Amino acid sequence: MLSDIALYGAIETGLICGLVAFAIYLSFRVHDSPDLTVDGSFPLGAAVAAVLIVDGWDPWLAIALALNADFLGLQAQDLNLITAVLVTQAIVLPGIRTSVVNKLTRKKA
Repeated sequence: MLSDIALYGAIETGLICGLVAFAIYLSFRVHDSPDLTVDGSFPLGAAVAAVLIVDGWDPWLAIALALNADFLGLQAQDLNLITAVLVTQAIVLPGIRTSVVNKLTRKKA
């Protein structure tokens, strides 16, 4: 049987996940735009807050900075900066590296 603390923790986690699911539902069904910004903004804020709290920052200040990080992440997503960087790193640069390595290692007959 669950203790009271474990029960309250499970209810809290379920309510938070319910908010995330509701935000994704609104994005997909109501606005008719497949925007997964919600899936990225929650972990970004959680990661920023966790790192700051572990480093000894005040938890309330860490939460405020995590909200600012979420806001900056949303702004960068709106400007497609993150997409441009990821595409450049994942697709363009490996192709350039491969062609340069092939030219350098090609044996002359």
